[in-house]
Amino acid sequence: NAIGIKLCGSNNNISENIFVGGGLSARSLCYGNTVTNNIVNGKLLIYVEDSSSFTVSDAGQIILIRCKNITIRGLNLSFTNIGIQLIRTNNTKVTENKITNNGIGIWLSNSHKNIISRNNITGNNGDGIYLSKSSNNNITKNNISNNYYGIYVSYSSNNIVSGNNITQNRHPGSELSDGIELLNSNDNVISDNNITANEFCGIDLYNGFYGCSNNIISGNYIRGNVQGIHLWEATNNTIRGN
Repeated sequence: NAIGIKLCGSNNNISENIFVGGGLSARSLCYGNTVTNNIVNGKLLIYVEDSSSFTVSDAGQIILIRCKNITIRGLNLSFTNIGIQLIRTNNTKVTENKITNNGIGIWLSNSHKNIISRNNITGNNGDGIYLSKSSNNNITKNNISNNYYGIYVSYSSNNIVSGNNITQNRHPGSELSDGIELLNSNDNVISDNNITANEFCGIDLYNGFYGCSNNIISGNYIRGNVQGIHLWEATNNTIRGN
């Protein structure tokens, strides 16, 4: 889906815009912007900086920057470029949401100690869940299917991915859709997931010159993928009981 406005700076005022089939995208160093009264697909765009301890229960898109202890629950997010974007946001819970037809379903950037649980991330998201430079997050008990990548973990460490249903992720015209992709990511645990019928790999560990090591792949049910587990120059990983 299209990006309506790509925000790559500071001290901007973005207000009273209407986004249809797209929304706002923020870069990881954005800060000090005022974003108010914008509508994404008929619902309010929630953009918050430097806040804590509140719950979001209705929105068309959510972007949190330098926040903590937030709960995002029970939303229906679809047809925007990013459903939920957390930037330098910690100790936040994203749960029981329905997320479909977005460029990225849930994106964590430089965000730590968050819980992503019990979401239905199904149907034509580019990446279901995308972690970038994020650590100590828990991704558990989500239903993730029919996306390009189910879960994409990039330059991220010490995350737990467990108890998820990751099935039938595929991309028209491509043979590279994976259930779980780890790129340059170390010390993660991937355990007890159902990873079936994805277009290419069930789990792909890729060393793009910065290492992909000391990950534990354990107790997963991996069936019906072109390749079950693919290690591309990844070293010192533990794979057992799958």
